[in-house]
Amino acid sequence: MSISNLQEISVKENHISSAGNSIKITSFKKITKVNSFIKENLEQRFRYCLDDVSCKKILIVGAGTLGNELLKNLILSGVTDVTLVDNDSYVIENLPRSTLIEKTDIGRNKAEALANRAVLKSPFAANITAVNADILQLGWGFLESFDLIFSPVDNIATRY
Repeated sequence: MSISNLQEISVKENHISSAGNSIKITSFKKITKVNSFIKENLEQRFRYCLDDVSCKKILIVGAGTLGNELLKNLILSGVTDVTLVDNDSYVIENLPRSTLIEKTDIGRNKAEALANRAVLKSPFAANITAVNADILQLGWGFLESFDLIFSPVDNIATRY
């Protein structure tokens, strides 16, 4: 019996304008097709995990150390729709604290690099969108489109 699964990964870029700023949005989408053996095994393993959030639209503000761990745990638990917002770039000092990030991600936008790494490592189908912007530029209308918002940031202005 073959237990391999088929995967397809796509990347889509878009640009929007908000408050006179051009904001880059990149979506990384993974479609996974598994055979019945794997499907039954996964359904049994995750039957009681994250039932309330697995189909929610989740926003993570900040793709640093805590955002990295939060996203890793969400995708490994079966959450499929996550948006990351961060306008910072990874530096060498981030590597020991960001488990999904690799050396080749240094200099890349944090949201985009983390979304890309997370979708590659997810064992499930996943749709992870990266928004290269300061959350303060996006406004309340952007926030209202999410069911659950996490803000693991160390910036006081962003927290408020």
